[in-house]
This record gives sequence, C-alpha cells and structure tokens, in this order.
Amino acid sequence: MGISVFPQASTASSAVTKWTLLDSYASTTAFSTINFNSISQNYRRLRLSWGGLVKNTSSGTLLIRINNDSANNYNQWGYYINSLNGSQDNITYEQVNMNHITITPISEILGGQYFHGYVDIANYSEVGPKFYESKARFRAPSNGFVYVETPDGLYTTGASTPAITSMNFIISADTASCLATNSMSGVQLYGGN
Repeated sequence: MGISVFPQASTASSAVTKWTLLDSYASTTAFSTINFNSISQNYRRLRLSWGGLVKNTSSGTLLIRINNDSANNYNQWGYYINSLNGSQDNITYEQVNMNHITITPISEILGGQYFHGYVDIANYSEVGPKFYESKARFRAPSNGFVYVETPDGLYTTGASTPAITSMNFIISADTASCLATNSMSGVQLYGGN
C-alpha cells in the first residue's frame, strides 16, 4: 500500500472561485431598497455583498428577500459578538418561519453606524431548498460599538423551491447611504464559477 496523495489542481480556475460582477449599486443618495432582477443562471454560486455603507439617522435592520418572496419560508441560526467599551457578549440564536433573511436578527444597525458584509448561496440555479451563509459587521464611530453577526440559514418552499432569479436588499426603518461611490462601496451581486 502506498501513501495516498491528494491530486494537484490542474489549473487555478479549477480550485479557486472566480467571481463575476453581475450588477451593482453605488450612490451617495439615500436608499431603502435595492432590487436585483433577471439574475443569470449560468453560475454555481451567488454572492450579495455590501460595504462602505452608513445608516442615516434611526436604527433598523437589514433584510434580504429571495424571488420577492415575503411568505414564512426562511429559517436561520447563528451567533453574534457585541463589543462595547471593553465588554463582550456572545449570543447564539435560531429563528424559524421568517418572511425574510434577517442579517441583524437580534440587534439593529444604529443611526450613523458603518456596516458591511455578504451572503453566499450555493446551487442557486437549481430547483430545491437553498442554504445560505453570511457574515456582517457594524461599527458606530461615536461610541466604539463593534458588532459581528454570522446568520446562516435555509430558504425553502418545499422540494420544488424554484431557482433564484431576483434578490431584494432592504433597509428597514429609515435609509442608508454609501460613504463613497467607488468599486468598494455600495451593494454588489456576483456570480461564482
């Protein structure tokens, strides 16, 4: 018996996900909803990412809907870490029968707080339940509040859950603005090989 060795990837593209920008939104104008429609079905993964954003005045949550579906077809779980003035809280949670993906399930993005993060969905173009994983970070420069959230979950309408053709990025309560209008700010939708 010889020593088993993992085969070496023949090319970088076979081992590394390459992301293609499908659509983006970047503007210093306040917004509360961004809709990505007619999503290409030619990729294996979707990534919705956001960065360089700031909540305008009042606090609120970040919501994402798939295929404009507002029925109770979303379940999620995860944990968050909250650090303020040297103290730290680690909290786990589970939410079922939600009508959206909630990127901030326990706390809210505060007015004046910077935030960024992403949601990844594998096999989005196939029929069947869709698992997602995400990570989000928030920071309020006025009081040093730092918050990290990792909601993962499942979107399903049953065995025949349709392919994802649209996503809605929603800021509840008030609006958000981009800090700058460059490739690192705003909301972007990517397709991965």
